[in-house]
Amino acid sequence: MNKRTICKYLITIMAGGLFVWYYLQSRNYSSLNKINQFRVLADAFTIPGLLYSCIGLLLVISNTGVLDGVLYGLATAVRMLTPGAKKRQRYDEFLYDRKEKKIKGLGFLLISGLLFLAIALFYMSKFYKIYQR
Repeated sequence: MNKRTICKYLITIMAGGLFVWYYLQSRNYSSLNKINQFRVLADAFTIPGLLYSCIGLLLVISNTGVLDGVLYGLATAVRMLTPGAKKRQRYDEFLYDRKEKKIKGLGFLLISGLLFLAIALFYMSKFYKIYQR
């Protein structure tokens, strides 16, 4: 991996870690008993994990062209409602422009999200192991 890719992963993980820290502080983590600490840790890692995973998956799906029709419809609706907007684009022209503007290199969101979800599953398993005793 090159420096740019590592930087993307580090920034994403640090932003998720910052959210986890904020969530733990807002739930008064240090004053909870052990079982509730595991529950709060699982919740704290689940939220950024789901956000990153869903956004990453949506971007991966968007790059396949599945959502091009929906994007064309939204762009046309916005152009119709905007006064002084440029001339309406045909669908084949829209697809040609869209192929040139593919978003690349956003798989790190999906991978980072899955990492946060794996950590959340670990703490959730610890929670249920103690809870069932």
